[in-house]
Amino acid sequence: MLVYYEVFEKLNKAIKREKQLKNWHREWKEALINEFNPEWKDLSDEIGLDEVYLQAVKEAYEKGVLVAGSPKA
Repeated sequence: MLVYYEVFEKLNKAIKREKQLKNWHREWKEALINEFNPEWKDLSDEIGLDEVYLQAVKEAYEKGVLVAGSPKA
């Protein structure tokens, strides 16, 4: 379920932000989500992701075709 996202023009800035958020405490992350999406609705449809696409990405990642943080991901 996608409850939060940010949009970046450059991949390196997105990766930098992702690494920053990974170091945050859970409470800080929850506060960020609550500000962005107080109802914690699934936002996948909002950005054009459907279940078929997400399943394909998951399978590719599990097979090692995609590596988190790589340009392919």
